Amino acid sequence: MDTDGQISSLQSLLSLIWVSVTWACRLDPNMETLYKILNGCRTRMIPPLPESYLGNAVRIATTQNVMAGKLLQRGLGRAAWQLNQKVALFKDSWVRNYLTDWMATRSFYHMGKSKLGDLLTGNSLRFKKHRLSFHSYKLGNYRLVIANRKLGNASRFRPSPRPCEEDGGRLIHLTSWDLKLLSVDYIQKGTLFLWPPSSDADATLSISRLRDSFAAAVDRFFPLAGRLSVANLSTFPPSLSISLMCNDEGADFIHASAPSVTVSSILHSLYVPPVVRSFFPLNGALSYDGHCLPLLAVQVTELADGIFIACSLNHAVADGTVFWNFFNSWSQICRSGSCPEVSNPMAVDRWFLDSCNPPIRLPFGSANDFIRRPVYTPVEECAFHFSAAEVAKLKATVNAEMGTDGQISSLQSLLSFIWVSVTRARRLDPNMETSYRILIGCRTRVTPPLPESYLGNAVHMATTRNVTAGELLQRGLGWAAWQLNQTVASFNDSWVRNYLTDWVATPSFNYVDNKSKSSDLATGSSPRFNVYGNDFGWGRPVGVRSGAGNKIDGKVTVYPGPEKGSIGVEVCLLPETLSALVKDEELMRMVSCN
Repeated sequence: MDTDGQISSLQSLLSLIWVSVTWACRLDPNMETLYKILNGCRTRMIPPLPESYLGNAVRIATTQNVMAGKLLQRGLGRAAWQLNQKVALFKDSWVRNYLTDWMATRSFYHMGKSKLGDLLTGNSLRFKKHRLSFHSYKLGNYRLVIANRKLGNASRFRPSPRPCEEDGGRLIHLTSWDLKLLSVDYIQKGTLFLWPPSSDADATLSISRLRDSFAAAVDRFFPLAGRLSVANLSTFPPSLSISLMCNDEGADFIHASAPSVTVSSILHSLYVPPVVRSFFPLNGALSYDGHCLPLLAVQVTELADGIFIACSLNHAVADGTVFWNFFNSWSQICRSGSCPEVSNPMAVDRWFLDSCNPPIRLPFGSANDFIRRPVYTPVEECAFHFSAAEVAKLKATVNAEMGTDGQISSLQSLLSFIWVSVTRARRLDPNMETSYRILIGCRTRVTPPLPESYLGNAVHMATTRNVTAGELLQRGLGWAAWQLNQTVASFNDSWVRNYLTDWVATPSFNYVDNKSKSSDLATGSSPRFNVYGNDFGWGRPVGVRSGAGNKIDGKVTVYPGPEKGSIGVEVCLLPETLSALVKDEELMRMVSCN
């Protein structure tokens, strides 16, 4: 805004907060968002009231007709201008008219009137305050900060790996697999445990063990303690590169408490309680934000009778395989009390095609040209558990229908069942196209294969084609499962190499908010990950849940179940669709809550 300094420092700052909170709340773009500012009126009267006036001389100014979508699209300048113009209305004549009208109508403030997304600011930068003294603590390589969270008091510390001349300052160039995920949220997964400590002292000791073993695990996975590095290249037209700098900035460990939440309230609830999302750090952060935020953060939340261990990992530097490799290593170190021998160390170097000369140049002058802050539609989610017997029955059914002799996998069989069930619940037009997008691991699909310990992304989203809702419902589970099977089967070494070559020439990015239609489904994660083997020293997890990251209508997250061969599924849908789904008798006969 070309206002020649008319917009104040405070208005500029509040506009940033307004935009940031609106983005974090993921409001509907057509929803109105308000900012209420408490204005001092002493100097707005003629003659002005003295500074020593002992009484109220304040009035709340409220913005009007600002929609969440327009606020995010038009930027900080426009947001600050809305605040500036609202405050500017407060002059002597306005104040006198307001006081006259109040005597006739006598209205009162009610703080409960605000809705989600509204902001209210009181106090002032102009007040003189006593100087406050804060203490910082240093514990070895830990930088300790005291934080406060809504669910209870929380403490945070940030361990950094041990210094190593070979790795210090190391720059790891990101691959096409990595870069395409810069505009998606962090991976967020967490495990639920029954909490055995019998005293506060035992609990404190257990938290200390978790903290210290986390630091040891970060030392092993040292690149995750770094930050993204953005370099503007001297090219015409402009371009930039984004790499992973191993600068030991550290990863976050947060200890929090939610004493009113029980294990049962999470584990045995069909609908995932909204409070679960507050158990995860870095909510609302995009992977690109890793240039200024930790790439890795965990939050250990003590519950009334249990503990929830949540991890958020930047998706531009790691995929689900790396995520669970880290989680498994952390639990192993915590359980054993020492760092076991590393028989298969992390493969830190990225894999590039011979034809690719890193760093990959992105043809943009600024990250703003390709990073999009998503505005998510409000959704709800359910957690289903399919027993090993039910999964085996589904697999036998679809393979018998198609005569494929076991070629269709258990997961493809289950996902086809969910695809058909959700399509039925959505009541789609029979001629409407519906697609299923599956995140496929590519480590074993290239020749030679990448090691399991490869510390980077090796995943791609495969999408079914040319399937209508009517066709899907009419042809049955076997046909639906075959569509998934053939989509996955097309991913081989030559396909992957061609894709990576094309991506460097014409980069494209994943945007979780606008790629899906109301008829689509998308599945990430895998039932092959070692989730229930994460014993930190007091037993196996009793459940697993995911955070708010990348939660869109149609998101289906899969995990292994607690018993061999079973599968856990989180289904995220619009409230009305999910309500219809849980009334589907065929589905509900096969599932249990877990």
